[in-house]
Amino acid sequence: MSDRRGFTLIEVVLSLAILAMVVATVFAVLRLAHRAERKGTARSEATQRVMVLADRLSWLLAGAYPYKQPGEEAGKETLFFEGESDMLAFVTTSVDKYSGDVPDIPGLKYVRLSLESDGLRADERLFYMEDAELEQYVLEPLATSLDIEYMEQDAETGETQWVGSWDTDTMDYLPVAVSIRIELEMDGRKIIVPPLIVRLPTGGARGVPVPLPRLK
Repeated sequence: MSDRRGFTLIEVVLSLAILAMVVATVFAVLRLAHRAERKGTARSEATQRVMVLADRLSWLLAGAYPYKQPGEEAGKETLFFEGESDMLAFVTTSVDKYSGDVPDIPGLKYVRLSLESDGLRADERLFYMEDAELEQYVLEPLATSLDIEYMEQDAETGETQWVGSWDTDTMDYLPVAVSIRIELEMDGRKIIVPPLIVRLPTGGARGVPVPLPRLK
């Protein structure tokens, strides 16, 4: 009779256990690679969104102009600027002459930045027509928080400080700089964007340019 030897039960069990460990390890590695890829893609997308948003806001604020309009009191002018911790409205020379939109035609436009239910929104209109209809568009739909500060500079000492609002009744000039802090929510995660600080070339109590002629 020939000597026939097969696998024992213990050997079969050990082989299956080793195979299960190998398969589990492979799946764990694949799962980690997939998570790393997703995180990398999300990080890249978030970085790109922040860069685009920062570029747009910097462009708009860099053209901020200290335009003044007649005030309620005779002989008194009011700066066309509103600055709160969650809202910023100003006149800017940063216009897109190729857009064809009405607010961009005169070379100056009124811009209002605020956080709404649909995200960070920018409203634009002709700067000299307060009753004109606002053209609204969303700058960043993932924005969930907005905090704005304004740099005030003492005209005598040159010292600066950040304030949470800008009162044009006492400060008839633009702030030296504007700081914007924004938080985004992406895939259930909060992303705190580094503060965007934009220097306003026409800001400060000194060297304010002569206002543009008022349109009739």
